[in-house]
This record gives sequence, C-alpha cells and structure tokens, in this order.
Amino acid sequence: MRVFTRGIIVERAVSCTEQILAWSSPRRSSARGRMITNAMNLAPASTGLATVLVFLLVVHGPMKASGSQAAFPEPSQKLLSNSDSHAHCARSMRESDGFICERDALWEIEKQAARRMAFKQAEPFSLMCRGTFSDRVPYAYGFLNAINWYEMYWEPELSCVKERVGIAGDGGKYVCHTDSLAPGKPCLVYSAGSNNDFSFEDAVHAIWPHCEIHTFDPTLISRGLEVKNQPYVNFHPWGLGGSNDPARMFFTLSEAMRRLGHEGREITIFKVDIEHSEYPAFEAMEREGSFPFQQLLIEVHNPKKNGQLFLTLRNNGFAIFSKETNYFTTQCMEYVFGRVGRAFFEIIDDPLVVRGYQCNASVITAGKAYPGARDQSRPSAAPRPQYDGNSQNKDSRGPSLIELEAELAGKRKRLDDVNDRLTKVPDPSHAAQIRSQIVQLQKDVGNLEQRIVALKSHLRM
Repeated sequence: MRVFTRGIIVERAVSCTEQILAWSSPRRSSARGRMITNAMNLAPASTGLATVLVFLLVVHGPMKASGSQAAFPEPSQKLLSNSDSHAHCARSMRESDGFICERDALWEIEKQAARRMAFKQAEPFSLMCRGTFSDRVPYAYGFLNAINWYEMYWEPELSCVKERVGIAGDGGKYVCHTDSLAPGKPCLVYSAGSNNDFSFEDAVHAIWPHCEIHTFDPTLISRGLEVKNQPYVNFHPWGLGGSNDPARMFFTLSEAMRRLGHEGREITIFKVDIEHSEYPAFEAMEREGSFPFQQLLIEVHNPKKNGQLFLTLRNNGFAIFSKETNYFTTQCMEYVFGRVGRAFFEIIDDPLVVRGYQCNASVITAGKAYPGARDQSRPSAAPRPQYDGNSQNKDSRGPSLIELEAELAGKRKRLDDVNDRLTKVPDPSHAAQIRSQIVQLQKDVGNLEQRIVALKSHLRM
C-alpha cells in the first residue's frame, strides 16, 4: 500500500514503524504516539488493520495534546518558530555566529574542508601581497588577464542552501537561506545599485514578503529616468561611498542607516553592485569598525583592489559561500559572503586571519616588497623569516623571485636563438661550438628552474 499525504509517503506501513514513530515523536501528542505504537504491535497477524489505523492517524492531522498544550504546528512551522528547532545543530550555530545550521558530523566535515581551503588560499595570496603581482599576475603562474586572477584567488569555502533570486544573468543574485530570514523575524534588505532594474527586489518580496526593502541609486534621476519600483520597495536616490557628500547625495553605509532610522539594526541581506564604488564604501566601514550586515551579495570590479577588500571582510568574520562569473567582462565577479564570525577562522586556524597577513593597493599596483607576516598567534612559535621574494634583506641570500624569473626568461630566449643558429651553420667545427653553448644554456635553465621552485617553497613557509 502506498499513500502520499502531508508530504509523507506511507508504503507498507508495518515495515516503516521507525519512520512513523519518529514522525510522531513525543513532542507531538503522546497519546497519538501510543496509538501508532499499538497499531504496529498488531503486525504481522493483522497487517491490513495496522495499515488502516496508521493511515487514519496520519491523514487525520495533528491531535490535540493533553492538558493545556496547543496543537503541534506543521514541521516547517516548527523548524522556523520553535525555540528548540536548532537543538540538532547547536554547535554549528554557535561556531558560525548563527549563520549555519548543520548536524555535528556534517559540520566537522565542513570545518575540515574550510581549513584545507584556507591554507590553499593563503599561499598564493601571500605571494601576491609580498609583491609578485603588478600589472599582471606573476609570470610564474602563466596568467594573462584578470580572469586568471579570479581563477587563482578566493574560492568558496563554506556551503549553504542557496537560491537564485531575481532574473537569470546579470542582475540576479544567489542568496543563502538562513535562520534570520525566517517569517516573523526582523528582516532588512539593502540593495545598492539598481540601473532601474528591480527584479531582485521583486523576487525578494515574493519569497520573503515580511522583509523591509530599501534600494539606493543616485544615477536614475540624473539620467532623467522614471523610477520603476513597486510600493514595497523604498527607493532612495543616494549613492554609497567612502565619505558623506550631501550635495552629490553620497553617504557612507552608517550615515545612510542613520538617515533612515536604522541605527542599531542589522541588515539581513546587503546587495552591492555599484561599479567600483564598493572599495571606498568598504574602506569607510573598516575605518568605522562597523559591518552591520549578515549576508553580502557583491559584484567586484577590480582584481588589484579585491585582495585587500576580501582580507578586510575575512578579518571581520565573513566567509565566501558562492562565486559566480560575470560573463560581460573578465574584470568582474559575483560573490556571496556570509558572516560566520572571526572566531570561526580562529577555530580552523586560517593563516590569513590568525597570522595577520596584510595586503594593500600600493603593493599590488606597484609590485613593491611588503614584509612577510610573522606567526604571532602562538607565543611559543618561532618568528617566520620576513623574506618577501622581491628584495634582498638580512633574511635573504641571492636574487629575488622576480629577478630569477626574468633571468630564466632571458636564458630560454637565448637558448631558442642559439638552437635557431645551429640549423643555419654549415661549418662542422662552428656547429660543435654552438652545441656546447646549447648544453651550457640547458644546464643554466635547469638550475634556474630548481632555484625558483626552492624559493617559492621558502616563500610559502
């Protein structure tokens, strides 16, 4: 017998005793649980009767609990409304600042994976911040343009139940379903940048109608456009930036929240697509020491500035949950950050946070040397050598990584030229001399390759 009712399939009811008893847990009416148990005890002699009884109990719906206890709500309502709904994931909720609800076993796997990803990301990022990234990514990695930067740095490290909200393609965003979005909880959505496309806001309202939505865009009125927002979208012709400029209607996030009377509130979803203005806007947040949002959906536009921005977010407790290519340009990428708390990165011993890595625009733009980080997280840890791979100092011996790579490129070019000459020399004695040069150049190339590998290994220490 196979019956589908209230999202539960009852098939050969007697063989599904444990599932039905679990569904009719003591937190439901204890009388109902005893009735189902008694029905199961009739099997196998009265299998047909037991099936009918179970079917009637399931279809009949929730029973009144004894005494003053009210009828038990539907499972979905219980998950969102009851105080004990997180009993099975209390540890992950505690260690992720309330962002992730996972059972302990799965949460341990998630943390181990995040720890491995953290160390993978720290190595190339530290090289970049030490000066091996200038106008293009290092030759050693064979990068040609900005898209290669996104391939090398900053991959998602944690997972969530996420949904594409809004239109397909540019404009829509992935959003993590979190406990803070549950009905009945205060929900505040800020959407910075719209280009008069409110499909994201419309979708948010359709999914989470209890959320209060505010959209910011200073360009629509200046372009003479009629704003096409629905009544449930509060539109403000303001821009977010790194300072307050009332004449231009540009404000920091904290000032925008103050003007709207949202001081002390938390932004549940913060969508940011403001064409390079994200960098000064987040620099202002860092100066103020305030990142009042739980989930950040952001399009970034400049690989040279992303390193410091992402490091700032990480130091303030934000992890990457999603990464999406913007196919309109190789300079842009869509990210979803969730606030799991700085303590999470300390739990997984993330080198970028625990060991105090630093990165700034002058380093990335000019390719200048930047002191390597010391491991100050443990008093007993020996200081790591401050060798930046780009300059000679008391901790280094010999040329820098950039100099070695330049020398290697020159040797390879010389080797190609000599090989080409060999094919054009008719004199055997002269050809022998050229072959001798080729052998020496091949040895030089091999030695340089080994030195570069060793130096990179040293930089990753």
